[in-house]
Amino acid sequence: MLELGFEIIGRKGGESVFESEFSEVFVSDSGKMEYSPKGLQKLDSEDVFRIGKIVEAYQKLPEIVETGEKRSGEIRALVSRYESALGKKIPPEKRELYEKIVFLSTGEGVMPLEPLLKDPLIEEIMVNGTSSPIFVYHRKFGMLPTNLRFTSSEYLVEKANQLLFPMGKRVDRSKPSAHAILPSGERVSVEIPPVSKEPSIAIRKFSENPLTITDLVGLGMLDFDSAAFLSLAIAAGASNIGVIGNTGAGKTTLLNALLRFVPERQRIAVVEEIPEISVPHENKVCLSEAENLGIRMGFLVRETLRLRPDRIVIGEVRGPEDASALREACLSGPAYSTFYTYHADSPEGAVERLKSQGIGENDLGYFGILVSCRRFETKKEGLLRKVLEISEIDGKGKVRKIFGQSGKKGGLLKKTGVKSKAEERISREFLGGAPIGPELASRKSLLKKLAKLADREFFREFSEKTARETGGK
Repeated sequence: MLELGFEIIGRKGGESVFESEFSEVFVSDSGKMEYSPKGLQKLDSEDVFRIGKIVEAYQKLPEIVETGEKRSGEIRALVSRYESALGKKIPPEKRELYEKIVFLSTGEGVMPLEPLLKDPLIEEIMVNGTSSPIFVYHRKFGMLPTNLRFTSSEYLVEKANQLLFPMGKRVDRSKPSAHAILPSGERVSVEIPPVSKEPSIAIRKFSENPLTITDLVGLGMLDFDSAAFLSLAIAAGASNIGVIGNTGAGKTTLLNALLRFVPERQRIAVVEEIPEISVPHENKVCLSEAENLGIRMGFLVRETLRLRPDRIVIGEVRGPEDASALREACLSGPAYSTFYTYHADSPEGAVERLKSQGIGENDLGYFGILVSCRRFETKKEGLLRKVLEISEIDGKGKVRKIFGQSGKKGGLLKKTGVKSKAEERISREFLGGAPIGPELASRKSLLKKLAKLADREFFREFSEKTARETGGK
């Protein structure tokens, strides 16, 4: 019998808890939540044999059409020819399944990853060899096993190389690790033996329409008061801002949302190891490391200083070299401010880590406002991503809390009463000496009105309205 290289395990009973155009999440008979793509049902040995035969026939076509309706038509014709050779009709639901799997398994398709790549609610796809199902990280339900599994290591490596091929990369025994950005924007990492016990693939997906700050308020990540404060600090260019937190805390998601508060007329320069930051501005330049050419973060940050940016964005500051580049941007960089993301479990932890990476105490104050995010599990609500604190590093390298948790962990943010350097600068420079309270109230009201607007529309509406209300400052 022909081997497909993958298996559709089939749904193991239970109650459906969520359904979309692309998938279903259900509670299995064992009581665990699982993920199942729409339109893919369990295959028996007869199904596998028939699909394999149709795939073989497709691969023997003199001219293979890679995409589009013409290829779908050729596959439908092949299934009809197979029916004729079989001497009996294939049931309609089986025929549709065969056509879908053949389409996704041939040409540009990477089966069984293809249906997972199409689902906008999936943030990450994780393949851990052939000994376990494929896992996904779902935007609403967190980590979930799927009913899909690779059954052949050779097929898994073949499909990994198919993903890597457009970027001119591949894995083999001599080069068992590869990282790349797919043409469609996903970040892929592949490891095979001897680096890993089994071949593995991790794919980080990025939304075509990044969440706005009001989306994040709706999801409970922060509230309108703290969102209004951050919007004002960013619009005024009152401080450098770092978004800190643990892995998967939503740092990049939050930074993408905050960048929409930078006035549309300003120029933004983005520096990253791997492209993840989404900037809606037209006047922008985006630079990425090229490790094979020796082009690293520090060099790129220095290059941006020659490009006359109003703002610099540095994604994923990691080691001492990146921290040094960030220091240079914060001290002598753009006209207004620098934004960055940084791994740390708290503002105090960020300060200590920066010190260990060679940042002197006298320079720490230039790192500005720290927005501290965290991902954690609760018994009642499950997975949560929250902004736990908004702080500022003062001139002596001490952390001063501007917003903190009210009550239990994960509760609403509350203003602490600490007057920050950023607020003083906003009042003095942006508002001409006026108090910031009325401006914060106005922005909070505006955010509530714009809460239902789509990403790009939100960005333009906010830019236009705030420019009018502040006289274009």
